Amino acid sequence: MTQPVLDIQQLHLSFPGFNGDVHALNNVSLQINRGEIVGLVGESGSGKSVTAMLIMRLLPTGSYCVHRGQISLLGEDVLNAREKQLRQWRGARVAMIFQEPMTALNPTRRIGHSDDGRDPPSSTNKSSGSQS
Repeated sequence: MTQPVLDIQQLHLSFPGFNGDVHALNNVSLQINRGEIVGLVGESGSGKSVTAMLIMRLLPTGSYCVHRGQISLLGEDVLNAREKQLRQWRGARVAMIFQEPMTALNPTRRIGHSDDGRDPPSSTNKSSGSQS
């Protein structure tokens, strides 16, 4: 049997609160194999975003506590990975589409190349033709 691309085993996570810990994830397990496309669905507050943010390690350091469990990406430990390794994984090996993807776009930054392989038009480019 082949190794899962993403393997989450018995994950327990909480956030510190004023009146004690808030347990956000309780015994979450999930395996995603090569070629599978997965969407997390559930009620509001059920832990979908927390799970996805933890997989990507986008939760602020020190804002949460993993009590038990593990996450591996292609056999590599996600929870103990260094920031440099995480940057190499994000986008190349793992990605996330946020609930409001338009909030992730910055209108002043270029996204990339268009489908036809040409650079997108730039507002700083001037027409080379002369005007009368």
